[in-house]
Amino acid sequence: MELPPKDENGEETRHIEAATPNYTPHKYFFGSRGPPLVKGITLAGAIRFLLFGYDQGVFRGQYVSGLSQDFLRTFNYPDSGLLGTINAIYEIGCFAGAINVFIIGEYLGRKNCMYVGAALMLVGAALQASAYGVPQMIVGRIVCGWGNGFNTAVTPLWVSELSPAKSRGRLVSVEGNLIAGGVVVAYFFNIGMSYLPVTNPVVWRLPIAFQAVFIIAQAALLLVLPESPRWLAKHDRSEEAFDVLSQISSKDFEQGNEEAAKFKYHIDRVLALEEAEGSWSISEMFTSGPLKIRRRYMLACG
Repeated sequence: MELPPKDENGEETRHIEAATPNYTPHKYFFGSRGPPLVKGITLAGAIRFLLFGYDQGVFRGQYVSGLSQDFLRTFNYPDSGLLGTINAIYEIGCFAGAINVFIIGEYLGRKNCMYVGAALMLVGAALQASAYGVPQMIVGRIVCGWGNGFNTAVTPLWVSELSPAKSRGRLVSVEGNLIAGGVVVAYFFNIGMSYLPVTNPVVWRLPIAFQAVFIIAQAALLLVLPESPRWLAKHDRSEEAFDVLSQISSKDFEQGNEEAAKFKYHIDRVLALEEAEGSWSISEMFTSGPLKIRRRYMLACG
């Protein structure tokens, strides 16, 4: 990709490229444009982080509170060490999912990564809810965490790349705060199950299976929401990127096209600069480099 051209004074010129006449624009979120479309995107991200919190809270509540004697009996009354392992091993799956995104995420795209994550989480939830032994429960926890790693690594990026600059930080930070909301939902769900007999398997199987509601809801929303315009532009789908930018920019078609042209210019400029810098290696996470990867990495960890 070439750097943006310059005029006789050395200033960069903006090449405004609209969608080609042969391109048929998509309609997203039931034909919404502007703020309603952004709200739909934010809702999909919010569901994802509610699920993250719910996942963390629902399993812990089963054995810490002692709500279900059937749960303990099914797994042969495991000691606290084994229970802690079953709970914590979920994070191993999360780590694996995040590494997978690092390796293949740019190839798959933001939405496809989230679809993969949703499929893995559905399998993991089914394995957990139907478990009759510790090995199956552990496998279910790992698979569910694996899918969560995909989603957690990609969803904030997808939301930020589809949000207006003035509200981008607020929308992404609100979603992170919803993790606590998911934990609260899980705890109240477990409290509701406490009114059933403690020997009833529904007391623990239903809350675990309920993860599927969040997973299916987000996947269904993704079907009517756009791909990241930055990813589209990077993969030579400029017309579609322009269309998405126009629709998230404004309810008005003409105003949306005008704003989209500005955003598209900046995206192309950043991509051109990144390409001019060349590919980066994992070693730059520790030695920095022209793109300051180490600094970004440390800020994210903090």
